[in-house]
Amino acid sequence: MEGDSEDSTSNVSRQQEDLYDIELLTLALDDLELLPTNHPLRPITLSLLADALGKRYRQYGSTQDLEKRIQLCTEALALYPPGDPNRYLSLIAFANALSDRYKRSGSSGDLEEMLQMRRESLELCPPGHPNRALVLSNLANALSTRYDCSGSLSDLEEAVQMYREALELCPGDHSLRGGLLNNLACALSSQYDLSGSLSDLEEMIRMLGESLELCPSGHPNRVASLITFANALSKRYERLGSSSDLDDAIRMYRESLELHPPGHSSRVTSLNNLTNALGNRYDRTGSLSDLEEVLRMCRESLQLCPHGHPSRGIVLNSLANAFSKRYERSGSSSDLDETIRMYRESLGLHSPGHPSRGITLNNLANALGNRYDRSNSLRDLEEMVRLHKESLELCSSGHPARDISLNNFANALTSQYDRSGSLSDLEEVLRMRKECLELCPPGHPRRDRSLANLSKTLNDLYDRTGSQDDAKRSVESARESLALCPLNHPGHAFTSFVLAQSISRSMDQQTEPGEVFQILKGGLEASISPLEQCLQCGLLWIALASEHHDDPLEQAYSGFIAFLRRYLTMGPTAKLQYEALLQRPRNGFLLFPMDAASHAIGCGLTERAVELLDEGRSLLWSEMRRF
Repeated sequence: MEGDSEDSTSNVSRQQEDLYDIELLTLALDDLELLPTNHPLRPITLSLLADALGKRYRQYGSTQDLEKRIQLCTEALALYPPGDPNRYLSLIAFANALSDRYKRSGSSGDLEEMLQMRRESLELCPPGHPNRALVLSNLANALSTRYDCSGSLSDLEEAVQMYREALELCPGDHSLRGGLLNNLACALSSQYDLSGSLSDLEEMIRMLGESLELCPSGHPNRVASLITFANALSKRYERLGSSSDLDDAIRMYRESLELHPPGHSSRVTSLNNLTNALGNRYDRTGSLSDLEEVLRMCRESLQLCPHGHPSRGIVLNSLANAFSKRYERSGSSSDLDETIRMYRESLGLHSPGHPSRGITLNNLANALGNRYDRSNSLRDLEEMVRLHKESLELCSSGHPARDISLNNFANALTSQYDRSGSLSDLEEVLRMRKECLELCPPGHPRRDRSLANLSKTLNDLYDRTGSQDDAKRSVESARESLALCPLNHPGHAFTSFVLAQSISRSMDQQTEPGEVFQILKGGLEASISPLEQCLQCGLLWIALASEHHDDPLEQAYSGFIAFLRRYLTMGPTAKLQYEALLQRPRNGFLLFPMDAASHAIGCGLTERAVELLDEGRSLLWSEMRRF
């Protein structure tokens, strides 16, 4: 109770201080009118007031404060004409204000004006100037921001070059070195996204390790270093699938959240980072506690971002992602409708030109795709296709996310083809798959998925035309994809299913099916692949084995029952049960042990049949305990 009392007193005290600061700032703005334009203190007064408004804007998000700050910066810069030794400082302050407005509005005009000011300030700080490292860093930050928006490789390369030059000016324990290591690592991360070079990823992580060592507990930059390091570990997790990287990232995100307690202006960012990482762990483990924590944190974030807050759109996206995951688990149409509603609100806040519009379009389109799969609504299908098309248009040639957008649009057109049977749709999908693969050369982290998707489309084309050349290329693409996805890779089950499907569709009656069964067995046992993809492998294994002799079918049943044990301990989603119910309409996957026992009896394996029935009863009780 004493602790609660102290926290309450502290909060009241902080609120009183904030009100006092606001009153002082209001009085100072009123007193500004008493200073004539030519007063020698007017420039520095304008700068100080603009800085104070900037701090208040970052705390409360008021657009009035932001616009007034920019007005004061404009006047201050006019009082520092070219040649004035303090002009570069006024340029820095003005560019910082424009940066805040760009983050809120996404206006390309603000971004270009900010870049122009950053370049002018660098010209005023030639080699040897004491603040050259700071100005180099500011310009590199602006170039990185424009790269994120336009995908211009020249901007990224120039940013990396400037970060490296600034870093050379900040050896040892220089106050800027930690931040520069962070920023250079972020630029290398973007470079990695383009090239897929593991050396870029490892260099990035090495730099971030040094940065974190420079920021021990209590250091003002420790939070930024923790977040950037955690982001890098998350990338390596996505590439290599190491659970230790993901757990370390979550640990760092938790520490950063502790350093951003309730009331801190950056708490929303830390909450969002942690929810994304927990969401990734939920995808891997199916842990309900992780999903519940994600939902709780996303709701807290949304409460901190009322209407008009610059981060509301991002938080809505994260909460909608969480509802989407819960929909996959619960099958609740209300969860899906809530997901779509939030994505729509987020899209309304990310108007054309906003840097987050593309990902919001993509998320809403994917949610509509889920509803289309459920309802078969033509309206949802048409809107999904339209939104993916707009998202692709925002990812022009050279954009780092173009392959992702191409893949999503191709998936939408595949759904359209499945409905219409239009060969032109299928041919357009094939063209997109090929372009996507060109954007993911050997070494690219998404090459395996591009190859697998190409294989699926070639399979569809083979079903349509009967071309053996399409069948052959489908198998070749899937084999290359599986070679990039070892058993401990998150994509192993998906790629195994695609390859097995490709081989089984194209093989004749004389083809030995043993290879297909081994591929599907590996996919079923892929422990870190999503459960629904493992389930697909198991169902296909049983379906194909049932067309052959007794031993393959008995092995398929045994493998599937072993999978069900793992499946039930992780809490199967309603979506998975629905897919299984399509195969066994009465009681879903719980009938598979009985099918297996029946098969064993038919083969004269009575003892094995009893074992299978016992296993089925055990699974049934496990399922009943969930309710």
